[in-house]
Amino acid sequence: MNVPSMSNVSIANAVSMAVAGKQLDAARAEGRAMNSLIEAAASVGRAGRGEVSGTPLPGEGGGRLDVSG
Repeated sequence: MNVPSMSNVSIANAVSMAVAGKQLDAARAEGRAMNSLIEAAASVGRAGRGEVSGTPLPGEGGGRLDVSG
């Protein structure tokens, strides 16, 4: 059986820590993206019907599309 030297063990440990750090960074970025999606969905919920619907309620804007070129 071959016993690894301390330098090989510390190199392997450093590589493992670097990989774990990259995975954590990726998970944080994914979490930030998910928060952005949730905030965007919440802003649609706060919007008036005329902003998200083709048939606005009386007094709401929207519902008109200028197709003249």
